[in-house]
Amino acid sequence: MKYQKAALAYFTLVGSGIKGPKNLVGRKIGEPPGGAMRVLFPAFAEANGFDKDKVKFIHMSPATTIPSLLAGKVDAIGLYTSTAPILILRAKKLGKKVHGIVWADHGLKLYGNSLQVLDKLVAEKPAL
Repeated sequence: MKYQKAALAYFTLVGSGIKGPKNLVGRKIGEPPGGAMRVLFPAFAEANGFDKDKVKFIHMSPATTIPSLLAGKVDAIGLYTSTAPILILRAKKLGKKVHGIVWADHGLKLYGNSLQVLDKLVAEKPAL
């Protein structure tokens, strides 16, 4: 296992009023349309008791999510927690702070990233 729990999170600017999942209702989230978080969002909304259709998604490339959040063009962005230090440093340079909503802490407990192999392969090529 690379992560014991999924590294999925939404990040917002401190002061946005978004402190938990239900605060995303009526807000704009920026993220790629085919990304894992976008695909899994209906399950996240259901686990947290809000209507998935009451959140607006702004489709953008991964490279534009952080600048868009920092510029106030979106209210939240979906990032892996492993990317958070980049966001935190960029925000700090602008005198801003960020807040993370980690999915695993809010009712959606998914596996993290892992590698899987067949027992046969391990037996035949243990050095691999």
